Amino acid sequence: EPIALTPEQQLDDLIEGKTGEELKKKLVITGGVGFIGTNLALDASNKGYQVVVFDNLSRRGTDLNLQYLSANANIVFVEG
Repeated sequence: EPIALTPEQQLDDLIEGKTGEELKKKLVITGGVGFIGTNLALDASNKGYQVVVFDNLSRRGTDLNLQYLSANANIVFVEG
């Protein structure tokens, strides 16, 4: 039988080497490589949030936004 993980545990697994105690504020953004999602992720990161961004990269122009997000250590990108 599969082990059910809480959303917090799932997020912790995505963030390499970090535990819930080390990260007080967390934010998950879907569609996060678009214009609004990128700006939200960068702003939240600057305010101390650990951000996980999900996006399927189906839109044109996501390459540049992904570069901005990848340069930030508080932002984790998940393609899907």
